Amino acid sequence: MLGNVLLIRPGALGDALLTLPVLNALEIAGAASITILGTPASWSFMPKSNSAPRVLDCGSSDWLGLYFDGAEISKSAREILAQTQCAIVYLKFDKTEHTNRLNSFGIKTILSIIPPTETYSPLPLEAPESIPDLEIFRMLHRHAAGCLLLPLIVTLSREGTETAERPRYRIPVDIVRPNTFQSAPKWLAPSPAELHAARLFLESTGATAQGFFALHPGSGGRRKCWPADRFAQLTARISRETNLTPLVLFGPADDVTRSEFERAMPADVKWHALAHRPLRELFALLHSCRFYIGNDSGISHLAARATRTLAIFGPTDPEVWAPLGEQVRIIRALHGTLADLTVHNVFDAATPLAP
Repeated sequence: MLGNVLLIRPGALGDALLTLPVLNALEIAGAASITILGTPASWSFMPKSNSAPRVLDCGSSDWLGLYFDGAEISKSAREILAQTQCAIVYLKFDKTEHTNRLNSFGIKTILSIIPPTETYSPLPLEAPESIPDLEIFRMLHRHAAGCLLLPLIVTLSREGTETAERPRYRIPVDIVRPNTFQSAPKWLAPSPAELHAARLFLESTGATAQGFFALHPGSGGRRKCWPADRFAQLTARISRETNLTPLVLFGPADDVTRSEFERAMPADVKWHALAHRPLRELFALLHSCRFYIGNDSGISHLAARATRTLAIFGPTDPEVWAPLGEQVRIIRALHGTLADLTVHNVFDAATPLAP
């Protein structure tokens, strides 16, 4: 049994969602509990339930002693570390001192794994003999989520002698098969109460169409955004041809995108804006939508775990950054130039998603 696991994973929403296969693997391997030390806002899609890992704030003063010489670690943080058997650290800076501090608390297994960035290029990694399909291994090795997961599997599956000081763990290799890799942990699903609240909210919009579809024309970076006026044209065309009502999502960084979208949206198309909604609530709403279309963004990663999804890619590589989900389609602009994608291109790519 893996025991109690501390997973250190700060970052944005997309970073958190790409870590779900790691959580899946740890649960399959028999982790007694999982504590995530991360950015709370990015992990707020997690349910508050006993079955889900707990999330603590990595930026809290409780944990400063893990990062800085001379800083203290609070009593409550020390108690967590004292009960931890395995720590998995995803930090971009030099982790030697960080690892030494964790080791001083008697943690038996400490894995430091470099998380991917937009310039990520996978390092050589030898597949364990227990993984029979090398093509699957190579595919996962290329993907950002695989970059987080595979070093964990390789390290914990290595041959070696088990001792009291250094236990040997095994993660079942089924986690590297696409269907397991892409599936979400069971505890992530919205509860019946959350889904009911989402349905009541959608009914309150007064829409008379046959259902809803969702779009997010924004992203954390403008260079990853397909032009907002084309999103508006696409939204209008889908609404007219399917009789579905658009739910258009906007986040904190989308003010300019929203203005451009609203100016381009035809006056005769009824649509609803969802701005700055709590992620857990948004997750339930996405479950109630027929499909979703968005850029390479954290919201697209969230949507892919909830409904059929089309992700629009330009300068970033979908082989590395594609959202994980059981019904995900990708359209990528030729040569990475999003302005080259027409409304017709994206509409055709979205057509198989519609009922």
